[in-house]
Amino acid sequence: MSAAPASVLIADDGVANRLSLRLELEDRGLVVTEVWDGASAQLALTARSYDAVISDMWMPGTDGHSLVRALQAQNPDILVLVVTGGGSGLADPEAIARKWHAERVYLKPFDLRTLVGDLVGLLEARRSGG
Repeated sequence: MSAAPASVLIADDGVANRLSLRLELEDRGLVVTEVWDGASAQLALTARSYDAVISDMWMPGTDGHSLVRALQAQNPDILVLVVTGGGSGLADPEAIARKWHAERVYLKPFDLRTLVGDLVGLLEARRSGG
């Protein structure tokens, strides 16, 4: 019996980013929920738990950092990837990752296949105990 597919929450106010990510992740067999703002993301959290989140740093309603903190309070083991197109601290994406307890930070425009490949690899490593 195979494991249930991993679930991913995409929180990004950029329609094109959400659509591209969703299609690529679904092609890889993941279950995807997409939301455009922090309030919608908070509602999604009440409906289910997630294995991973891809969150924009800046979006309407709730900034990505607040969203990630809420997700991590619900599930401390959630895998976090952050995408950003602007704001302070961009000179040091690793510092952002440490601050957010994120595995990776991607600067927009990011390479879709790289992000998805990284996410799938990280999820597979966690499922295999690595």
